[in-house]
Amino acid sequence: MTNAKKFKTFLEGIKEGIPIGLQMTHAIKSFHAAANEEDETTYKTTQLEKLAEVGNIAGFFTSLGLQTTAYGYASGQLEHGWQLLAIPVATNLISLGYETFGKKAIMNTRERIRKNRFKKQNTKKIQKKLEKETLDQKLTLQERLTGKIKSKVTLNTKVALQPNITVYVNDKKQDDVKVVVDEKDKSEKSPKEKSIQEYLITKEPVYFSQNGEVNLFAKAYEKRLPVSLKGPTGCGKTRFVEYMAYILQKPLITVSCQEDLSAADLVGRIMLNEKGTYWQDGPLTKAVREGGICYLDEVVEARNDVMVLIHSLTDHRRILPIDKTGETIKAHEDFQLVVSYNPHYQSALKEMKQSTRQRFVAMDFTYPEPDLETKIVSQEANINKKNAESLVTLANMLRSMKNKGLAEGASTRLLIYAGNLMNSGVSKYNAIEAGIASPLTDEPDMYKQIMDLAKEYAK
Repeated sequence: MTNAKKFKTFLEGIKEGIPIGLQMTHAIKSFHAAANEEDETTYKTTQLEKLAEVGNIAGFFTSLGLQTTAYGYASGQLEHGWQLLAIPVATNLISLGYETFGKKAIMNTRERIRKNRFKKQNTKKIQKKLEKETLDQKLTLQERLTGKIKSKVTLNTKVALQPNITVYVNDKKQDDVKVVVDEKDKSEKSPKEKSIQEYLITKEPVYFSQNGEVNLFAKAYEKRLPVSLKGPTGCGKTRFVEYMAYILQKPLITVSCQEDLSAADLVGRIMLNEKGTYWQDGPLTKAVREGGICYLDEVVEARNDVMVLIHSLTDHRRILPIDKTGETIKAHEDFQLVVSYNPHYQSALKEMKQSTRQRFVAMDFTYPEPDLETKIVSQEANINKKNAESLVTLANMLRSMKNKGLAEGASTRLLIYAGNLMNSGVSKYNAIEAGIASPLTDEPDMYKQIMDLAKEYAK
């Protein structure tokens, strides 16, 4: 029995009361087989007749009260491009009193047709625009997030990568595009990019050595060893790095790390200007390529991919792979990586792992001894020794309250802030309130305790 005859037999079976679900399934399968029959003598029909026949099937299901089945079947055929099906299906539905359902079938079909036409038109516009723009570079199509090759195709034509443009290769949409820049273009820089020499510190920072840390750092730099600085906030870690960069006369590029800082922010990215695209080094890449000290302040605050990125720079390899350009940079002989963090602020999610910790020479920092801290505050804030001494004494009292209501004690930095306010004519009490008490806590009882102490030291 031919497929066409099977189809008609199953339709008759439905009329005779054979289980509708079973007969419907066989009827649809038989119809498709008949529609694709190669033997024209067995089943000869035109495309339009096929569409009409499908419409009749949907209409027949509707006449049996299976309007949802009819609509589902019609929609399924539309997905395969049977767009004329809406006319016979809608006609059958409306004639049986399902006017809303019939109109919905027509509206959905029109929407699909509109989207298909728009997609084709948009594809042609994009392809024409890409052909007009020029960029003498080869584009390698890769998956940006995982770094794994998704579809590696080389475009030998002149193509420009523009924002909000979808690239098509062999009629296939390419979602992720990476630019591999030719060697001759790697040297192109942004006109606004600073020279490495502009990162030199020309004025000597105020710093007083405490425990031989200056000599230790100098020896570490001599061997180009990566250095990790640990200590509470505001104890002088950043000032120390600035001082050492000045003493060594090496450029210092400082990056303040935070939770949104990614590896891409440090490495660099592809930029766009009126001439096309160009690669711009990030701060880490600049230091690696041109030589200098790269200081990552509060490095544990950065995302995990930053930690992974610096591993290859903190062992014998001293290299920086750049996935987006396919380049691997051998670190300049003057390059050194320095990181800092506050160990008291670490949590389970933001703890420096042993695999990272053991790649650095570690130096511990704490607040200076009272006499030295008094000297620092007096010199930095330009206040007399007596006022500086009272601020340091108050700070040591507050530091003893750490973990007893205060998360962290008053830093040397805060003492200098309070001293600067006093130097500007603010009363000592108000300077302590604004420069020390308010930054330390928002808890009312603790704030009151600090201000009660301030009354004693503000006399």
